[in-house]
Amino acid sequence: HKRLKLIDQLLASPAYGRHFGTIWRDLIIRPDANQIRPPDTQPLADWLAGQFNKGAGWDAVVTALLTVEGA
Repeated sequence: HKRLKLIDQLLASPAYGRHFGTIWRDLIIRPDANQIRPPDTQPLADWLAGQFNKGAGWDAVVTALLTVEGA
């Protein structure tokens, strides 16, 4: 039961969402090497982290990404 307890602790940690939020942000957005000033993508990583930490399903995350409206 030690392993299952550790897994539950790791998944409950805010670091879980931050880690996977950063990974998925980097996979979704590939900065253009020719850009002088690349866009700030940290808000996307933060949003993804929040989604992962609250246990949102992939269907909800993808739907939100595909239907977002910008300012």
